[in-house]
Amino acid sequence: GEEAIRDPFKILLEYGEMLPKEGVKSLPDYKVMAFLRVLQDYRKKLEEEERYLESKQAKVKFKKIAKIELKRQMRKMQQR
Repeated sequence: GEEAIRDPFKILLEYGEMLPKEGVKSLPDYKVMAFLRVLQDYRKKLEEEERYLESKQAKVKFKKIAKIELKRQMRKMQQR
């Protein structure tokens, strides 16, 4: 709703919390990559607005999800 428009970071965090902690098995690769792109763009926007604390939170979230996704990709390659 209207709250989502005011603070897209809450939506990003919510979406990020849906990703399993041990791996991103529940979402297809392209959805994870799209989510990471959105998160990265949002982080840049926060920095431009000098909202550094929120920017840092977005960066930490990005790194965490990217690391999980990288591990998953490696496992997939090893299975082939």
